[in-house]
Amino acid sequence: MDNIEFKQELKDYELNYWVVNKGKNIDRYKVMIGMFDIDPTQIQIAADVGCGPLGGIFNQWSSFYVPYMYAIDPLFKEYKDSGVFNLPDDVAAIWSTAEEFILPHKANVIFSFNSLDHRDRKSVV
Repeated sequence: MDNIEFKQELKDYELNYWVVNKGKNIDRYKVMIGMFDIDPTQIQIAADVGCGPLGGIFNQWSSFYVPYMYAIDPLFKEYKDSGVFNLPDDVAAIWSTAEEFILPHKANVIFSFNSLDHRDRKSVV
């Protein structure tokens, strides 16, 4: 299997996961937040790389806590086309890969809870 086929296989797997589960596992982000001593009131600008169609950790927060939130995922178009895209209104979507995204502001914190298994085989984490 070449690298292009591998990338497509990963995209198909991830998209299928969200289509089948439709956000049933959103509580996992509560668990992830609990694993760290995160006080969202101390964060001004945050990004979640590979957050999925629901905005990842930002589904638990609002702009009341974090004024600038950027959700980054290379599958946003596919999520929209499949009807599973549902970011909170106060989260800006950036359609990009982890290797290529550019934020309009310097972030205080960048989350990447669920994207290490999606990286290109040849890239370095």
